[in-house]
Amino acid sequence: STTLTGAVSGSGSLSMVGAGTLVLQNTGNSYSGGTSIGNDSVISVNNNGQLGSAAGTITFLQSGVLSV
Repeated sequence: STTLTGAVSGSGSLSMVGAGTLVLQNTGNSYSGGTSIGNDSVISVNNNGQLGSAAGTITFLQSGVLSV
């Protein structure tokens, strides 16, 4: 697994594709392009602030998992 502890920001999106887990730890993430999870990948958070701007969408592709 890979852990991002710093803030993720900007107008782009965050994507996790391929087997493995991405752990987002910073509750100040403010990226606004949405989140894509696919191809046997997992994004793990424990606070919705870790998923970027509330305006962004979450898209699940081919067996992607959001772990809360």
